[in-house]
Amino acid sequence: MLIVTSQVAYADSSVKAVQEKLLELGYKPGIADGLWGRKTQSALEQFLSSKGQVFDGLLDENELQLLAIENIRCAAKPHPRSSRLLSKSWSAEVTCPAEVFVAADLKYQTKVEVENTLDAGASEWGNYGPVEYWVLGADRQAALNLAKQFCKRRAARNDWDYNSCYNRETREGDHGLITYQEIGAEALKSGRPSGNAGHNGGMDWGIHRFSSSMPLGFEKKLRVKGQWEQITILHEYFHGVQHAHTRHLNRNSRDKALGPMWFMEGAATYMSYITQSKLVRENKLKKWPRSFDYRDVMASDFEKIKTDDKKHNCVKQMPNAKYDSPCNLFFYQGGAWAIAYLINKTDRDVLLNTFYPNIERHGWNGAFEIAFNMKPEDFYVEFEEFMKNSRGSARRILLR
Repeated sequence: MLIVTSQVAYADSSVKAVQEKLLELGYKPGIADGLWGRKTQSALEQFLSSKGQVFDGLLDENELQLLAIENIRCAAKPHPRSSRLLSKSWSAEVTCPAEVFVAADLKYQTKVEVENTLDAGASEWGNYGPVEYWVLGADRQAALNLAKQFCKRRAARNDWDYNSCYNRETREGDHGLITYQEIGAEALKSGRPSGNAGHNGGMDWGIHRFSSSMPLGFEKKLRVKGQWEQITILHEYFHGVQHAHTRHLNRNSRDKALGPMWFMEGAATYMSYITQSKLVRENKLKKWPRSFDYRDVMASDFEKIKTDDKKHNCVKQMPNAKYDSPCNLFFYQGGAWAIAYLINKTDRDVLLNTFYPNIERHGWNGAFEIAFNMKPEDFYVEFEEFMKNSRGSARRILLR
C-alpha cells in the first residue's frame, strides 16, 4: 500500500508502473518517471471513475488489481512451524524485502524512508524475513483502519481470529497497535517528542512482526532528527536478525538462547549506531540535516551509566538483567558499551559471523566463549574495570 500526495519527491517503481499502465490505456499521467504528481493523480481518478470507484489516497492492491499490475515489491512466504520449532528456513535469508504498512495520516515519503532503511539494514546484516513493519501515526481512525488491515491479514492466513485480533490490537494499555498511535498523538499534543518501536513477535506465524509509533523525524515533526529514526529502525531490525538465529518457539528457550537483556539490547543499540554511520558514509542511506556523530552520543551516555552503576550496582546485575530493573537504561546504554568493548577485542563482524551462528548449537554461554575467547563471568570482571575509564579514554574504542 502506498499513501500518495502531491508532495511525493521520490521515484517509486509502483508509481512508475501505474503511470505506464495509464499511458497504455489512453490516460494522461505525464511522464512515467515514478514521481507522484497532480497529472498522475488526475489520470488515476479518471480511470477509477470509469470503474465506478473513487480514489481514497491509497495506492494499494485495489488499484493495482484494477490496472492488472502485479505488486512490485514481492512478499516472502511465512515459514513452516511445528508446535516447538520453526523450520530450518527460518535461519536462511529470503529474497523478498520487508513489507511496510503505514497509517493513512502519514506521508508517503515516510513509508519510503522506512523501506529504504530496512532494505539497507538487510543488505548489511542479511535479509531475514518475512518482515512486516506496521507504522502508526497520530490519527485515531487511521490507526483503527490499519488495525483492521492487520487483522484481516492474520485471519486470511489462519494466524488469528479476526475479532480476537482486533479487540486486542485496539484495546488501550495492552501494547497493541493502538498503543503506538497514542504515543504519537500525545507527542504532538504535548509538543514533547516521544516514540517507541518494537519487535513484537510473529514467530508463531512464521514471520517477524514490528510495530512503530509515528516516526517524528521522517514526518519532520517536533524537530526530531531523521537520523534517529534510521537508528531506531535498524535497532529493531537487528532484533529480527537475532531472532532469526534460533528456531525455538518456546519463549523461555528462545530467551535463553539469545542471552541476557543487556546483550540483546546492547547489541541492537551498538550495531544500529555503527551501521547507520557506515551506510550513510557509503551513500547507501540518506544523510539527514543536523546529523550527529554517534560517538559523541555514546561518550555522553558513558557518564550517565557510570552514575547509574554507582547508584544501583548495575554491572553486578548484568547476568540477570530485567526490563523493570532500576538499571534499565544502563542495560541499553551500558550494554552498547559492553558490545563495543567485546567488538574492540575481536572484530567488527564477530556477532554476525561467529556469535549468532553458534547460539543454536552451543547456547548463549558456549557461543560467547567461542566468539570472545572468554567466559561471561570473566568478561563482567573486565568490563567493571573498563567502566573506571574517563569518557575520553573510553571513546577511543568506538568504531567509526
